[in-house]
Amino acid sequence: FELRRILAQSGFRILQQSVWINPHPCRELELFLRDNPSMSHYVRYLEVPPFAHMETMSDWRKLHAT
Repeated sequence: FELRRILAQSGFRILQQSVWINPHPCRELELFLRDNPSMSHYVRYLEVPPFAHMETMSDWRKLHAT
């Protein structure tokens, strides 16, 4: 599945079931969603400030990788 491949290759981590996060913007995901508008019913892409408990890359690496 193309979306899952993009998430995995871009370094996204699973925060909880169906919620993936990444500490950096993901241009490839933005392009995928632009080129596949029907996915907008299922996927929300947000850029938000870091979570309080995830301030370092060490905190980030503790999350489940795909």
